[in-house]
Amino acid sequence: MGSIGIASETARPSLAVRWLVPATIVVATAQNPLLVLLAGGDQMALGANPSILATPIRYLDDLLILLLAVALFPRLTRFHRRCARLVVGWAALVALAVVHAIAANIVPAGNAVTVARQVLMPVLIIGIGASLRRNEWRAAAITTLALSAINAPYTFLEWCGIRLFPPANLGYLDGGWVYPPPLNLPYNFVSWSSPTEWSVRLGGLLINPPTLGIFAALSASLTWWLLRNQALRYTLALANAMVCFGTISRAGIMILLVGLLGPYFVKRVGRTISVIGFAVGITLGGTIIATMPGSTKHVTGLVVGLTRGLKAPLGEGFGKVGNLAKAAVAGESLLGIAFSAMGWLAIALVAAIVIKLVLRLQSSTASWVPLVQLGALLAAALAETGGAVYGTIPMWLFFGYALVNPDLASLSLEPDRARNPKVLFGFDELASPEQPNRICFRPVEDRRLLCK
Repeated sequence: MGSIGIASETARPSLAVRWLVPATIVVATAQNPLLVLLAGGDQMALGANPSILATPIRYLDDLLILLLAVALFPRLTRFHRRCARLVVGWAALVALAVVHAIAANIVPAGNAVTVARQVLMPVLIIGIGASLRRNEWRAAAITTLALSAINAPYTFLEWCGIRLFPPANLGYLDGGWVYPPPLNLPYNFVSWSSPTEWSVRLGGLLINPPTLGIFAALSASLTWWLLRNQALRYTLALANAMVCFGTISRAGIMILLVGLLGPYFVKRVGRTISVIGFAVGITLGGTIIATMPGSTKHVTGLVVGLTRGLKAPLGEGFGKVGNLAKAAVAGESLLGIAFSAMGWLAIALVAAIVIKLVLRLQSSTASWVPLVQLGALLAAALAETGGAVYGTIPMWLFFGYALVNPDLASLSLEPDRARNPKVLFGFDELASPEQPNRICFRPVEDRRLLCK
């Protein structure tokens, strides 16, 4: 997959796409607050008879993603054919898994389609991300950081006990279990460290702690590595890191640690040793997580899904692994669901991407980029939260965009200035004495020069 250089980014971006991508992120973020407001009346009655407005609100972000996928697919096939084949192949495997599940009566058709949506949407968003031009990526990234800046003070109010959008309303609307007063919170807002000890998790504007953890972790990484204004960089990165830890989201905390601390570890011990260290750390971390209360199902979901996928070369359809599965030991892993349902091809596709990112980690001057991408895959491996579209759109957009544009110049948030290029966020601009017409940059975490 080639990368888009600076010269190719001077083309005027599609205004429709440039505005539709940020609008999709905003609509997705506002989805749960709107549903909470919708559920502001008789909560119990609403849980039994949801408003007819709930479904359109819940799937509006999906509609926008599909529109973007259709609009950008010609661009994807023209410039990044490998990524286009990945999206098409994955969509075909998902369709076959749905047919298999319905034909074999593994789960009801509605459940099969719901799980298929979880597995398909992240790959569609990756394809959209790979199709973006730099100005379009910049608009998406700035929107994400702006929303994170709005979410941080709201989450602080929530930590103080002030919830402008009561999570219980959303719990009743979803028909899920809500803890009785004095907690009056949905089940995913409470983390149990033992059968008798628990902690309240923060859900922020997304009103979902696991998903907010992923959103905040990505925002912290983008803030730390791409913003040049030091005051804003430290303030917003620290705020997002605190939000991430307040969610007690294991997936979010993993992305946060590898995105912020991983690059310094790579710089200190070297790239090859760091890869070995990360592999050992992931193995030990997964073992520890498997022994924690409420976490066993996450590791079990990946192990069971991978095992069943290896035993079924063509897959066994949706419904064998995951929260909506009939099996007693089903686990909770987005990749586990995909491996079990789609077999060897799904495993091979994910393995190929992992290998590509590990090789890129060996040569990249911005090690945080493949590290955050690997963290995203790890989050999808240990939770179904990776398929929660409303909170993970920025993460998968970044994943897709960085997959084909790994250089820091393309990731920069500085607007294009073709006539008089200025300093890019995250870089020190340097003159090249040998070739005065070239622009050279020095990444923050590396001493080598990059010239365009």
